[in-house]
Amino acid sequence: MLDPLSKQEIVQAFEERLQLLKSEKVSEVVKPFDDEVIYKLHDLYDGDIRSIMSGLRDILGQYSYLLGKTLSVDEAMILVGRERWERIESTANLTPEQTAILKHLAMANDLVTQNDLVSLLNKTKESMSGYYFKVLKENGIIEE
Repeated sequence: MLDPLSKQEIVQAFEERLQLLKSEKVSEVVKPFDDEVIYKLHDLYDGDIRSIMSGLRDILGQYSYLLGKTLSVDEAMILVGRERWERIESTANLTPEQTAILKHLAMANDLVTQNDLVSLLNKTKESMSGYYFKVLKENGIIEE
């Protein structure tokens, strides 16, 4: 088992790739996103290179090359969040109540437990666990 690449090693690999793919007629490449984006994805995915590259692909899939500027961390995270939300909506078939629970989880500033939601939303532990959290876990949206 190999240790994950460091944040700086991933940035270096990405910059090398940009240079390799650069057209001979182009004198300078505009990086599509700031290095801080890679750092943020590295933290988010615990250094898992496949997840980081998937996140970068998803960001670039929504990025217009016509902008010609480097995306900030906030701009990139909005794009990756939007892509993830659209994927959830199109594949998970959540009910409006399940979607509301997920939105609550996504908007929370701190970790949220099932017990927190039971109290807050006046639901039973069984329904929170079986009806709400189970489908979110099965779809890979949340994890314990």
